[in-house]
Amino acid sequence: MKLLSFAFCAVTALGCEHALAEVWQPSAGHTQMPIWPGTPPDTKPMSGPETVGRVEKKLAASPGRM
Repeated sequence: MKLLSFAFCAVTALGCEHALAEVWQPSAGHTQMPIWPGTPPDTKPMSGPETVGRVEKKLAASPGRM
């Protein structure tokens, strides 16, 4: 069972290597166009780096309750 788990992990790790591409490139015959050819409208500078956190505030009723 350990050998099977190891083989699965190795195949998964090696199969995900293509996801490490630096920059996306369009396929042959297609061109990449920028969404905004300059600064996007109504941009606001950020005060610092983005953070990830947990929100404790309930946004809706609990699932499964009516």
